[in-house]
Amino acid sequence: MSEEKLVMFRNRLQKVWRHVAKLAKRQGVTCYRIYDHDLPEFPFCIELYEDNVYLAEYQRRHGMSEEDHAAWLESCVPVISSILEVPDEQIYFRERRRKAGRGCSVSASQPPR
Repeated sequence: MSEEKLVMFRNRLQKVWRHVAKLAKRQGVTCYRIYDHDLPEFPFCIELYEDNVYLAEYQRRHGMSEEDHAAWLESCVPVISSILEVPDEQIYFRERRRKAGRGCSVSASQPPR
């Protein structure tokens, strides 16, 4: 992952965080979504639950090897940690996948009945 794209992610997350955190504080909300796949290169859903961060990665075809993907993810976590001011130990990771059988029930060749 290029440093330029990581800076782009940092800037986007910082901008969204400033806006959403003010709104949540004003309304007294402690659990909310901060980021949801805004940039295609960073397919994350980032949610804050009081003092913990839930980081979910949407499954995608990224074209990276397992080692490259792990390195990319390891470079994203410190960015998230620094912007949200949450230690790495309080960031919980999960990969989101499509469930089997959750596609379109009507094939393209058949007209709907």
